[in-house]
Amino acid sequence: MERTDVHGGRPCGGRNAPRMSYMDDEPDAVPLALTQRSYDASGELKFTIDGDRMCPANNRTWHLLADGASVTSVPTNQVADMTITVPALSSLYFGGMSAHDLAYAGHITAHTNGTIGQLARLFRTDPEPHNSFGF
Repeated sequence: MERTDVHGGRPCGGRNAPRMSYMDDEPDAVPLALTQRSYDASGELKFTIDGDRMCPANNRTWHLLADGASVTSVPTNQVADMTITVPALSSLYFGGMSAHDLAYAGHITAHTNGTIGQLARLFRTDPEPHNSFGF
């Protein structure tokens, strides 16, 4: 996957319907995925992924720093700015979902002021993805 390809991904199967996920149970999957993506804005977020039963290695706090062409993502012991579910993070990663809507629906919990706005700016995609085929 090229760094600018924010819509790339692979299926991650389960007992229920398959889901598209950029993360699996490899220890470096989260930072690898987050550093392969381009970001419209510079910024820094610390977020905790909670409740990922499919890939438990994801359940920790991550530090994402995007500064132009430079992106880093590493596990951290620092206090998180927010807690986010894997489906919400995947939706933001692929684009087309509003961070504000996901927070309102309870998939993102902000722990510091301004976090949801910063998240929305970082994960914004233009153009937004669309499905050219019906299911």
